[in-house]
Amino acid sequence: VESRTNSVARTFDRICELLAARGYLSPSGEAITDAGAQLRRIYAERDLLVAECIRIEVWRRVDAAGLAACVSALVHEPRREAGELTPRLPGADVAQALEEMTEAWAQLERQERRVGLTPGPPPEPGIAWMVHRWASGARLEVVLRGSDLAAGDFVRRCKQVVDLLGQIADVAPHPALATKARRAIDAVLRGVVAADRLD
Repeated sequence: VESRTNSVARTFDRICELLAARGYLSPSGEAITDAGAQLRRIYAERDLLVAECIRIEVWRRVDAAGLAACVSALVHEPRREAGELTPRLPGADVAQALEEMTEAWAQLERQERRVGLTPGPPPEPGIAWMVHRWASGARLEVVLRGSDLAAGDFVRRCKQVVDLLGQIADVAPHPALATKARRAIDAVLRGVVAADRLD
């Protein structure tokens, strides 16, 4: 128990060191900054990367469908044996945003390793093309054509995208991003994705 407690305490200290270095905690690590208050309202596996993407405005050029495509890269977890090495992307603006997201992740990865933390997974754009097409109004059978992703799996991913878009809309420091995120929610939350919602 003592060993495990010490391990948890060390990990906590390392996380605080990372958050202080990134500006989410004060330099002493004893107070939450405005950026930290924003971060604690994001609930996702890649929460720190989401907060960094908002902070450095990587989604400034994409439209609502493009934002949905980018956010899909933060929730998608492909089966490694089935993952595409170079997934198709829906356009230059989305490709640029995804590149900036990957650069932000790489910076975090280096800093996480430096303080002794295990880095989180990088953005995974494997379904960005499909989510963009869906958010642009394409039918489900058209979106899934040529893919081995099951319809149910695609719908689940879209619901995760909608959830994260909602969090982004809530914490966005700029009205333009909040508005774009809400438009993206409306674009994704249609048809079968909206059909079996519990709320």
